[in-house]
Amino acid sequence: MSRTTVYVDELIREYLMFRGFTKTAQSLEMEIKFDKDKNMRADKITEHIFSYVYLYDLGSLRSYWNYLYKRFFRRISNTTIQNSLLKLETCLYKYYVVHAYQSGKPDKVTEFFDKLAPDLLNSPNKDSWKEWFSFQYLKNPETNSYFEPFFNKVWFDTFYMSLQNLISTVLDSVPLPTLLQWSRDGIFDSNDEKQKLQQEVNTLRSMLNDISIPSSSLSNLNTVEENAPLSKNQSDDSMLRV
Repeated sequence: MSRTTVYVDELIREYLMFRGFTKTAQSLEMEIKFDKDKNMRADKITEHIFSYVYLYDLGSLRSYWNYLYKRFFRRISNTTIQNSLLKLETCLYKYYVVHAYQSGKPDKVTEFFDKLAPDLLNSPNKDSWKEWFSFQYLKNPETNSYFEPFFNKVWFDTFYMSLQNLISTVLDSVPLPTLLQWSRDGIFDSNDEKQKLQQEVNTLRSMLNDISIPSSSLSNLNTVEENAPLSKNQSDDSMLRV
């Protein structure tokens, strides 16, 4: 997807310059520079999400997640994906609390619960937050049997990759505008080169047949075809504790 959007951006940029729409082209460059969609790259979107966690910027974290929800997540009707998104959003906020605590920022932990307590108590996953309201009052929550798994690197790695994979799945499921569909489907690709390669392969086959090479030796000479889309591993968060 990212290569497709870059290619289409270039086409649009080239067209605008050709038409003399320099101000529009400059506006496009500015929009791309501050692109919240991160060129439709799941890894970059995930990195951007966690940048707010590492900055202890709760407001921007919530704002960006809400942007992603309105921009992409709510367009997905698949119930399994929606449930996974809700689960991973919960994990994201819990990791925010854990990271703030580990970084020696108890004020950020207190701020989190002060600002989000009403929302958490009314969220679909409210039951999973019951124990967490005692977090800020525990002396060593990392030794608590309930909270200990959330301090484990394995939990974080599983959560991080699950989030990135699910975002990738969502991006692949979002309906594309016509221009991106054309690029994805190869409308802008040159078919002449592919046809030329096909003709060369057919010619080689004929030459080999003429000199009576056994057909078994030709098994590795495959016809040049369109590349089929690679399958993508979807998020597997079945082992992730919420």
